[in-house]
Amino acid sequence: MQEKEKDNRESIVEAARRVFAKYTLRKTTMEDIALEAGKAKSSIYYYFKSKEEIVQAVVEEEIESALDEIRRAVLEQDTAENKLRTYSLTRMKILYRLGNYYTFLQDEYMEQYGFFDRVRRRHDQEEIAIIEGILREGVLNGTFDIEDVELTSFAIVTAFKGFEYVWASEKDMAVTERSIDTLFHILFHGIFKK
Repeated sequence: MQEKEKDNRESIVEAARRVFAKYTLRKTTMEDIALEAGKAKSSIYYYFKSKEEIVQAVVEEEIESALDEIRRAVLEQDTAENKLRTYSLTRMKILYRLGNYYTFLQDEYMEQYGFFDRVRRRHDQEEIAIIEGILREGVLNGTFDIEDVELTSFAIVTAFKGFEYVWASEKDMAVTERSIDTLFHILFHGIFKK
C-alpha cells in the first residue's frame, strides 16, 4: 500500500474512532464517518467495503496499541513482582483513558460482528503470553514458586477480566490501585494464616 493510501486509511480509522465514541456503534453510519473524515462516502468505500471492516480496523488498532503500551511499561520494570503490578495498572489506566471506547467494546451490538470473538481471543492469548513471560522470569530467579505457569497465567488474566468492568467504572484511580494491590497481596501471600 502506498504512503498516501495508508495515510487516508488511517485518517478514516481515526475519524471512525471519534464517531464511535461520540455516538453508538449501532447509530453510526458510513455517512457519519465520511463527514467526520472530511471525505466523500465513495472514498470511504474505496478503502473499506463495509462498516464492519472499519469497526474491525478500529478495534484491532486500539488493541494492538494497548498491548504495545503494556509491553513497554512491563519492560521498564526490574522485578517480576513489579512487572505484574505494572501490567495491571497500565491496563487499567488504558481503560480509564479510553472511557467511552471501553463502553463501545462492551456494546452487545459488537456481538453481531463475527471477527470480534476472534480478535478478543487473540488479544486474550497475547495478554496471557505477557503474564506467562513475567511468571517464568519470576520462577527462574526464585521469586515465584509456580507448578503450572500456563494455568496460573490464564487464571490471572481471567481474574483481571472479571474485575475489569468494576474497576473501569470506578471514578477514583486510587481506589482501583488499592483493589489491585489487595488482589496481588492475595496472589503473592495467599489467604491462609501463616
